[in-house]
This record gives sequence, structure tokens and C-alpha cells, in this order.
Amino acid sequence: MTTAATNNDLEGARNVSPEERRKAQPFFDRGQQVFDTGNYEYAIAMYIEGLSWDPENMAAHQRLREISLTRKARGGKPIGMFGAKPPPLPKPAKDDFKRQMLNAESTLSYDPGNTDQMLLVIDAAQKGSYFSVVRWLGPEMFRAILGLSLPKQKQHFSQIIKLREVFRNSREFKSASEVCELASRLRPQDLNLIQEARQLATEETIKKGKYDQGGDFTTGLSNPESQQRLINEDKDVRDVGILATMIREAEQAYKTNPTDVALLKKLVTALRKTEQMDNENHAIDLLEAKYEETRQYSFRDEVNNIKLLQLSRHERSEREALAKDPANPELKKQYLQFTREKTEEELRIFSERSGAYPTMMEPKYEMGKRLFALGRFDETIALFQEVRNDPKYRVAASVNLGRSFIEAGFTDEAVETLAAVIADYQIKGDEKSKEMTYWYARSLELQGETEQAKKNYSQVFQWDAKYRDVQARIKHLKGGGGGAPPGPTRPGMNPSGGSNGAK
Repeated sequence: MTTAATNNDLEGARNVSPEERRKAQPFFDRGQQVFDTGNYEYAIAMYIEGLSWDPENMAAHQRLREISLTRKARGGKPIGMFGAKPPPLPKPAKDDFKRQMLNAESTLSYDPGNTDQMLLVIDAAQKGSYFSVVRWLGPEMFRAILGLSLPKQKQHFSQIIKLREVFRNSREFKSASEVCELASRLRPQDLNLIQEARQLATEETIKKGKYDQGGDFTTGLSNPESQQRLINEDKDVRDVGILATMIREAEQAYKTNPTDVALLKKLVTALRKTEQMDNENHAIDLLEAKYEETRQYSFRDEVNNIKLLQLSRHERSEREALAKDPANPELKKQYLQFTREKTEEELRIFSERSGAYPTMMEPKYEMGKRLFALGRFDETIALFQEVRNDPKYRVAASVNLGRSFIEAGFTDEAVETLAAVIADYQIKGDEKSKEMTYWYARSLELQGETEQAKKNYSQVFQWDAKYRDVQARIKHLKGGGGGAPPGPTRPGMNPSGGSNGAK
């Protein structure tokens, strides 16, 4: 598809003169003043007017959205017959994409969760080459759709396809590919969507490798040696000679310009690809030094990513050694001790990450898994209760919350939690539905609801006869088990999402 903008248009924001920025600022200031008095509608109007002068002031766009969310939280109604009646806005000309964008954004501010309005904003932004707006609001719209149930996602299919087109025309190929993958999951019979997702991923690689700079693909091949270097950097290279060359060149480039963060990242990537402890530790030293210099947490976070990989690699080595000699008590003790130390260190890392990014749910979810493994169920319950409010983690966190209730002895709460997540989950027979139904049956069994437990175990058995110990539990409840089945999840085992779920 022919894009609506040229490469030059995509280089950055449109030029806004200092005079235009000066004219915009009083409107933003006034908007903040009236917001502080609770006059949200007037604040919205002021920000829209300011953005008409400075349309790619992303701080103003984001502040406007915060105002709209605050208004909604305090009972503000959408525009409509019985809702809000904002001041009239100028009617845009057919090719006045700035005014189209701002009019749509004004309406969106009265109904901030409306994906139809989000799409109108980013579509006009893309057509008007306001690409920073697309990069800001487009992913937010995508997250809103991801948070919907499966039937509702299917109802939004046309929006998903349009969002993919907007991202593609804005040359945001990675985002376009992710949206296209969602579309292909909703329409698995459409092989064209799968092929398009792959093509968009290829476009992202081309864009990242800068093959398309200069007008066409052949221009990018004018220096084959340089292009091969780019290819080696992008792919999963493991050749020792190539890696040594990449490290040497990256080290020299970084020493020449130690303030260039991109060169540091390039060196760290080359060192990490070796998967050798000395090279990884060198990368850690470089990142720690940059963190001490800048106090930017992203460098410390990269250190933690390396440490997580090292821990996983060490655990795999210990596990393989035990598998070769499973009767060796010393190896078993050593493995269990390391597993606990690994879990404690991972908990420290994710706790630190959560402190740095308090609104992100992923670190909290990972913390919950480690606390569960360590048997600290009271803390686990509180975390999973918080995390399940995020649509991305709603199912996994709810199942883990139910399991935590089981371990902590809150059987009634476990039954209610797991029953609720089963009722909300649309797919039947996949891994998630098997897991939630199995643990629901376990909680019912502990509650003494034998017939209901048997019924749910039977459902899991019909989906997957080899799932965990479901056959033994059915036989036990029917009176043919020959003894009590295993108890609830053993402390120290990983909850759902881990590598070795309890049996």
C-alpha cells in the first residue's frame, strides 16, 4: 500500500515556530488553572485551543488526556442528548487534518475510553503527518482493545484492521505487525493476515537496518560489507569469530565516544550474544558505571536482565547435573538450595523494578510468582489482587490468587475467585481453561463439595486425560483411589506461569 507520507515527512515533528509555541502556552496555563478549580470542560477547551497552535506538543496532549480521565472518574458524561455539551468547534476542511485531529480529540476527551474516537484522532494525525500523536495514542488504543473479551475484540475487528493501516502508513511496522497478529488470531482462517504480519515484521527489520535510506532497497546494498555487519548485528549470531569482531569494533567505537548511549547499547548487545560469563560481567560493569554517572534506571534494569539470564542458565546446568544422577543426595540438596537462592534474587530484582516503574504490573506479577514459590502467601494474595486489575494479567493473576488462597487456608475465597475467572473466560479447552478449572476443582474438593469437584475434574479429563493428576483425583473421589491424593500446591513450587507448576 502506498503510504500517505514521504520519508522526509516521517523524520520528525512538523516545524512549529517559537512564536506559535509562545501563543499556545497561555492556553495551556489557563487550562491548568481552571482544571485546578474543577472546571474540566473549560480546561479541555483551553488545551484544544493551545494545541491548535502547537499540535505536536506531546506533554499537552498527555495532560489533556489526564484531565479527561479525571473528569470521567468524577462522574463526567460523554457528549450526547443527556450528557455534556461542549462549545462548538470549527468545521474542518476536507484536507485540514490538524483540525480533524483536534476535533476528534476534543470529543475523545469527554469519553476517553471510546476507541472509535481514538481511531479518528490517530487516523487524522497520520494523514496530517503528526506521527508523534500516532506513536502516543495508537498503542493506547491497542491496549484498550486487548483488554476486551474475545467476543468484543471480534466486534472491533474493523477497528483493528484500520489501526494496522494507520501504523503501517506511519511506518510503525512493529506496532502494525502486533496489531496484524491480533487480527490473525481473531480470523485464523485468513492466511493473508498471517502473511502480512510476517511482511510487516520484515519491513521493521529493513527500517531498523536502514536498508531503505536513499530511496530504494538497492541503495542499501551499495556497501555489502556494511550491510553484512548490520545483518550480523540483527540476527542471532553465535559464530565466535564474528562475535569477537563485533565486540572489538563496538568497544573501539564506544571508547572513542563514551557519551553515546547507542554505542554503549551496541557493545552490550555484542557482549551478551556470547553467553560467556566474563563478557556478560564486562557488560554489567559498563552498565553499572553508566548508571552511576546518569542515575537513569534503564541501565540498572539492563544489568538485572543479564543477571536473570545468568540465573536461568545456572539453574539449567544444576538441573541437568541432577537429572544425570538423581539418587545423589548432595546434588539434590545443592539444586534445592540454588533454586531458593535464585528465587530470592529474582524477587529482589523484580521488587527493584517495581519500585522504579510503580505503574507497571509485569514486575508485580513476577514478584507474586516468586513470593508464592517462597511460601509467602499473605504477601502473594495482596499482589495478585492488585495485578488482576490489569486486563493483560487478569486471568493469570486470578488463577494464582485462587491458588494462594488455597495455600493460605482461605478455601471459600479460592472457590469464589476461581469461579469468577472461569465465568469470564471465553475459551474452553485451552491451557488456561484447563488450569483454572483444575484448581477450581481442587478448591471445591478442599471445601468438601465432592460432586462439584468431581464434575470439574471430569471436564479437565475430557479436555486432556494426562493433565496433572486429574485421573487419580477422579478415581479417589469415586472411591477407587486407594488413599488420599496429594495435598494442595507444595510450598516452593512455581505458580501458573512458572517453569515447574505443582502437580
